[in-house]
Amino acid sequence: MDEKEKVFHQFSPLTCQVFSYILKHRPAARADISHGLNKTAMSVKRAVECLEEAGLVAECGIGESTGGRKPILYTVNSSRYYLGAVNISTTYCEVAVMSLCMEILVLKDFPLNPQSMPDKAMDQVSELFYQILEELKLEKRQILGVGVSVFSSLNRESGKLIRPIIQYLNERWVDYPVVSQLEERLKLPIQIEKGTNAAAMLEYGYGKAKDSERMLYILCAMNIRSAVVVRGELQSIAPYYEDAFGHMTINYDGEPCQCGKYGCVDCYTTIPVIMEQFRTGIKKGRSSILAEQMDQPGFSFYDICRASEEGDVLSCEVLTSAASMLGLALSNYIDLFCPDMVILSGLLVKESSLYFQVAVDTAKQKSSYGVGRESIRFERRGSFPHSITCGAGAIFLEKLLEKT
Repeated sequence: MDEKEKVFHQFSPLTCQVFSYILKHRPAARADISHGLNKTAMSVKRAVECLEEAGLVAECGIGESTGGRKPILYTVNSSRYYLGAVNISTTYCEVAVMSLCMEILVLKDFPLNPQSMPDKAMDQVSELFYQILEELKLEKRQILGVGVSVFSSLNRESGKLIRPIIQYLNERWVDYPVVSQLEERLKLPIQIEKGTNAAAMLEYGYGKAKDSERMLYILCAMNIRSAVVVRGELQSIAPYYEDAFGHMTINYDGEPCQCGKYGCVDCYTTIPVIMEQFRTGIKKGRSSILAEQMDQPGFSFYDICRASEEGDVLSCEVLTSAASMLGLALSNYIDLFCPDMVILSGLLVKESSLYFQVAVDTAKQKSSYGVGRESIRFERRGSFPHSITCGAGAIFLEKLLEKT
C-alpha cells in the first residue's frame, strides 16, 4: 500500500467523517464538528490531530468566542494531495487536476466527434494529464486518484459504457472498458459516474444544494439530462440512461425523435431544435436582426441568445417555445419527486436568462406540488464552472471516504 492509500485507508470511520465535515463546512472549529456529527469533543480532537499529522487539515485562524477561549479554526490543506478529473462528453473531453477543496487548478481539453476512436481518446487523456502534472510541478504520488464522468450510463462491475438512448459517438464506444483503459495508462485508481450525476452530487455536497433534502438537477444543452439526489444519495432513476428525461413523451403524436419515438422532450427543448426553429422562421419570411447572418459559417446559438436580449421577436419566440416545453416536462418530474430544490444548468440556461425564467414559470404554473406556497427553490446554474468535470473529482473523493 503506497503513501496516498495509507492516508485514508488507515483512518477510522470517524476520522473520515471529521475530514468530510471540515471539507464541507470550512473553516470549522472542533466544537462545531462535535455538534454537527454528534460526537464527543475528545474523539473529535483525536481525529483532527490525526488529520493534521497526515497533512490533510491545518489551522487557519481563530474564531469568535462564545463565552470562553476563542476556538481554533481548521480547513483542508489544499497543497498536499490532489484529485484528477476527466469529463468525456460527446463533443469534447476535459482533463483536469483539482485541489481537495473542489477547485480546478489546470484544465485542458480536446474535441470529440463521431469519428473519434476511444483508444485514441484515452491516449490523449493520459497525455494531457501528465502535461498538467508537469505544469503544476506535482508528483503522481500526490494524486489520490481520478474521477471520470461519462456521457452514457455504465456497468459498474465491468467499468464498461452502456449504449445511450442516442448513440452520438461511434459504435466503438459501446461496451468500451473506460475504467481499465485509464487505469492502465494512468496507473491510478479510477471512479466513474454518469456526468449529470457527478455534477448533481458536487452541487449537493459542496454547492447551492447543501441544505436541500431532495434535489432535481437538469442539464439543458444539446440534449436534456437529469439527476435526482435525495438525502445525499443518488437515486437510480433510469439507471441505464443519463438522457432518459430528455426522452420523456410530452406529445404522443408529436415530432419524430432520433430515438425512434415521437414527441420526446428533446424534440422541443434543445439547442439543435432552437437553431432549426429559428431557420424555419426565417425561411417562412419572418424578420430578424439575424436574418443576414443565418447562413454565415460563424452563426450559432449564442447569436440567438444575444438577439433575444436585444428584443428580437423571432429569437425570443423560439427560446420561449423551447423553454415552455421544458417547463411542462419539468412539472411532471416535480409532481413525481417533490423536490425542495431544482437546479437548471447547462449551456442553454447559462446563455439565456429568458429560457431559464420561462421554464421555471411554466413549471410552477403546471405543477400541482407546492401550489400556493414557495416550497421549491429554483436555481439558475450551480456554484461551479466546469461542474461535470469538477463533479467527477468530487465523486472520487466521496467514494474514497466511503471505503474507509
